[in-house]
Amino acid sequence: MNIQIWQVKRDVEDDIRRDLMCMDYEWVIQRHENYIKNWKNYYSLIYEMYQDREPDETISEVLKEIFYVFNNNDTPVPSDFKGHSLSMSDIVVIDEVPYYCDTFGWRIIE
Repeated sequence: MNIQIWQVKRDVEDDIRRDLMCMDYEWVIQRHENYIKNWKNYYSLIYEMYQDREPDETISEVLKEIFYVFNNNDTPVPSDFKGHSLSMSDIVVIDEVPYYCDTFGWRIIE
């Protein structure tokens, strides 16, 4: 499975950055639906990897593991990862399906 981590671009306008960084999905959708519909305009691909997974492993389990690895200070992240720790408003794409890191859990971006 192909896994990508996307984070808000560092060079995006300050007001857009402020409206996206660490905001929950519903807040962004209610105020700036265009940001989510066109998320690739505001996010940069930070990291990409391919992993073989168990056939019975759910997407929820994969996302939970990714969050743990890229958010936990006790777990070393891959040396080529150059982003900040995974947090709310970051996007993880698994096999071309984007998931928004929400307050609790993940939301598929339609």
